[in-house]
This record gives sequence, structure tokens and C-alpha cells, in this order.
Amino acid sequence: MRRAACVFSVALPVLAASAATGCAASGTTERARDSARHGELRGAYASYQRSHDRALLRAIAAGLLEHDALSPDARSAHAAFSEIAAAGDKGRALLLRLNTDGTPARVRALALCQLSALGDGLARSELRALVSVSDQEIVDLAYGALDVARDRALLVAALSATRTERRLAALHVLAHAEPQPTLAAALSERAQLDPATEARVAALRALEAQGPGAAPSVLRVLEDPSEPVRLAAIAALPRLDVAAAEQALSRWLSGEPSAESIEAARALLTAHAAHEAVRAARVLSLALEASSSALRGRAATTLRALPLAERDQRAVKERLERETVPEIRLLLALALAPSDSQVRATFLSLSKLSSVTGSQAALELARLGDETGLTVLRSLVASPVAAVRSSAARALGHELDHPEDIAALLLDEDPGVRRSAAGALLAND
Repeated sequence: MRRAACVFSVALPVLAASAATGCAASGTTERARDSARHGELRGAYASYQRSHDRALLRAIAAGLLEHDALSPDARSAHAAFSEIAAAGDKGRALLLRLNTDGTPARVRALALCQLSALGDGLARSELRALVSVSDQEIVDLAYGALDVARDRALLVAALSATRTERRLAALHVLAHAEPQPTLAAALSERAQLDPATEARVAALRALEAQGPGAAPSVLRVLEDPSEPVRLAAIAALPRLDVAAAEQALSRWLSGEPSAESIEAARALLTAHAAHEAVRAARVLSLALEASSSALRGRAATTLRALPLAERDQRAVKERLERETVPEIRLLLALALAPSDSQVRATFLSLSKLSSVTGSQAALELARLGDETGLTVLRSLVASPVAAVRSSAARALGHELDHPEDIAALLLDEDPGVRRSAAGALLAND
């Protein structure tokens, strides 16, 4: 199909030269993308260096991710799809290219899955039609595209499937089902007895859609041997029945801080459980002083997720003055009001670290309008640590709209860094 830019070349001869230039530029962009798709990155990058055109840079990034998405190495392919997913709607065109004749069936299924997540009804229908193919990994993906009402019987039957991926796909769909007693009973059974921790967690989340009647089922899982399941049950209960949650979770609002007490406090505060609000807030403040850095970090993360008015700013500031773990210092600073003088000072101090935390602090500095943050991030692009280069790439290429500063990372020796840079460039506006 002709490009719109070329349609007017006959009707409006005055614009013919610019239209031709546009088509030529488009051809250059497509050639660069194809070169990257075939693994010829240096040639593609050389074309960018001659023009410094952002559209060309994004095309090279798309080609790199397409190359890795088509890789026979499953880890590389899934990593590429993760970057494409993070780009949201900006990755749609690439997903459409990956859903074409001649593309491996599993790659097409992954592309359909992500297109479906972007709201593409046709892709969802196409993926749903794959529920009976022989490749079981594709069938797992297809189950995620089933209709919660029309395919309920098939989804409920899948709750007993041998494959964990199949059960998870069904549970994620059933999390949107209308309340129904037999379905609630099936989900309750999965929440208590499924051998996979992640499936028990998913079953608890699905039970939330079943309404207050599902609260007793969640109560029975509060003693699960797996911490993630216990935490999921604590999170679910107040959404189903606040009164029952206040009674059942109150035992965690006294005693030494724990992952459960922090989650109980968060869940009750989020549900506006008035009877336990004071004790819940106190739990989070006390957890900031826990001897365990993991608990202090969890408490700081929880406080940051609460509305600013509900955070104990005094407790956060006092802990920040004594905290020595960089990652927790960053979380504490993010839990304070942005105008607080300690915030900028903390970001500035942390940005001097050649670490992922340092890059994150530099990003926050830049968001506050401090040029120091941008300078630090540009320096971290050359860090000897791959994770730091990846973090800087995401900050500069996507968050701060400085794609030219990370262009060279498309040639990085580490494939993960190359994909991080490509993902940031793909998502760039």
C-alpha cells in the first residue's frame, strides 16, 4: 500500500520534492531496521550517525528487538518481548510485524498475546482460535484470550490442568468473572491446594471478584506455609470484608514487625479500616526501625504507595537521617514530599554511587530539574557494570527523552544492555 506522503505528489507538484524526500527517508529507515533485524547493527548504526535522525534510531531499536524476539534462544526471545511490552502502544507496529506469515508459531502467539493486551480485538480472536493446537506453550497463551463468560466451563476445567502455565492463564481470566458459587468453590480449592505458589496467589486474586462471600475462603489461607500466599490473602481480605479483615488481621498489628504485619497495615489503611487505622500506621513507623533491612525496605515501599497525607513524614525523615543502606535511603526519600529539603540532598548524595541505585537517584534529581542528574546519567552510560548501563539507558532514553545519549548502547557488548537501550528507544516519544 502507498504511503500517504506519496499520494499527493501528483496532485500537488509543489510538494513533490519534499514528498520524495520523505519517501527516501522512509526507505532509509526501513533499510536500517532490516539491517538490525538481520543482526547487522554496525551498518545500521552508521546510517544513524550520518543523520542523527530519531525516527531512524527508533527503527534500528525495533529491528534489534525483532531480531532477538525471533531468536531460537527462548531466554533472549522472552527478554525481547518484555522490552516490547514495556513500550506499550509504541510497540504495536513491531508486534504486527512479528505476527505475519513465515514467523515461527510461538513468536506469533507471543505477539498476539501482547496485541491482545493492548486492546486489539482481532488479535484476541486469533489467539483464542489457537486453543486446540498441538503446541502446549501456545495453548497456554491461548487460554489467556478466552472469554470469561462464553468459555467459563473450559476455564474452570483448566484449573485442574497438569501445566501450571495453563492454570495460571485460566486464573487470570477468571479474576474478571461475575460472582458464582460453584466458581468461588473451585477458586477456593485452588487457593488452598494448588501445588504452585504462584497459582495459589493468582487464585486469591481471582477470589476478590467473587464478593464478600469469598472472605471465609481467604481466611483459611492466612496460615499458608508460603509467605507470598499469606501476603496475598492478607491483601485480599479487606477488599472483600473490611470488618472481617479488622478482626482477623489485628493480631499482626502488635508485636515485632514482619512482612505480614506490614502488609496487614497497608491493606487496612488502603481499605480505610477506621477501627485499626492508628495501629496500622504505627506498625509502618515501627517497621522503619526494624533490624532487618528487608523489612525496612518493605515498610518504606509501602509508605511510598500510600497517599502523601497518610505517610508519617516525621518517622520517615528520622529514619532517613540514620539509614545506611543506599536502596532504602532512596525509597525513604521518595516517600517524603518532593519539596522537602532532605529529598534533593539524598538524591544528590546517592547519585555519586556507581550503581543502579545511583542511576535511579540521578533520574529523580533530573526530574526535579537538577542538571546534575542528567550529567551523572550520561556518565553512567559508560559504567563497567551492565546493570548500571541498562538502568541509565532506560532513564535517558525513555524517562528523560535523551535518546541520542544512549544510541551507542545499541552496540554494547552485553545483549541485555542492547535490549534495554532498544526498549527505551522504542518507547521514546
